[in-house]
Amino acid sequence: MFLMNLLASAHLSPSPSPLPQASTLWAITSASQCAPSLPYGSSDDWDLEEPYVCMDCVNRSHDTWDQLFTFSNGGFRMRWKFSYSATLQERFDAASDIGEAVTWTIFLPDGKEHVVNGTWRWGSSSGGWPDLASWPYGFSLSDGCWAAGPDIDASNR
Repeated sequence: MFLMNLLASAHLSPSPSPLPQASTLWAITSASQCAPSLPYGSSDDWDLEEPYVCMDCVNRSHDTWDQLFTFSNGGFRMRWKFSYSATLQERFDAASDIGEAVTWTIFLPDGKEHVVNGTWRWGSSSGGWPDLASWPYGFSLSDGCWAAGPDIDASNR
């Protein structure tokens, strides 16, 4: 089983653990629910255990995400450090339209760290941040990518 938890915070310390108390869980994904099939909605409808994107869990601007990957035999953490503070909606809209500059730091269980700089594009055909009132699909219309690399683009522009 693969699960990925996403937490947002502002100005995290560089240490990989423990997670700062200011971090807020706003999404859980799995191998089968990570973009178009990922449920989303308000915090009232989320059990904090199943894959979901919480639309109202983080309303403040942030500049850092911590992404926790867990597998049956271990896991690792990937920190997303953005070049400016923004809300989740602003972040996904920009990542769908023009891309977001990110420095990713991958913290491995053996204590090693890998740093990758690049541009993250959630996906140009994703629709950006969904509208709760009129979006009958999963979190993305057709694509979306949670990854690190020099040029990450779920739409393969």
